[in-house]
Amino acid sequence: MRMNRRNVLAGIGALTAGGGAVFGSGAFSQVEAERTVDISTTGDSGALLQFSGSSTLVNLDGGNDSDLLKISASNLNKDATTTAKDAITVTNTGDNAVGFYVDDESSQVSGVDEIDIQVDGTSIVGSSNSVDLNASNGSADLDLVFDLTGDNIADDIPGSITFVADTSSHSGA
Repeated sequence: MRMNRRNVLAGIGALTAGGGAVFGSGAFSQVEAERTVDISTTGDSGALLQFSGSSTLVNLDGGNDSDLLKISASNLNKDATTTAKDAITVTNTGDNAVGFYVDDESSQVSGVDEIDIQVDGTSIVGSSNSVDLNASNGSADLDLVFDLTGDNIADDIPGSITFVADTSSHSGA
């Protein structure tokens, strides 16, 4: 074979293609890197999701700029179901609509029959029961339902409840 410009270019192209097949493309399928993250919290007055107590059972404790929603239900009848209508108001002040619910996995309310959090008579415990809170002051009034009938024991009422606001669980996306 005679060496000419066309044969030299074809040879270099074949060598390049063969080298790429042998040594790979240089692409990767996984990367692991450490990055720092800066997270801060704010009191309820400046939060994207604001809570307010609207019942004698519920009040907002704002000590040390870490607002805490407290439920005080010490005088409930042990043989009855007691409902505190509109006991808590939650307001979304953010720019995104969210699905709002009570976490049934990490919260102590999981599997407990004594207390339920409801909106318009429907439980919002679990992500499949989320209620939509529209952006810019969309709100919901939460009912607290204490069921102390039958085998339910008042001592088992949870000490904490985890509320979740999730843009991916908002049904009107």
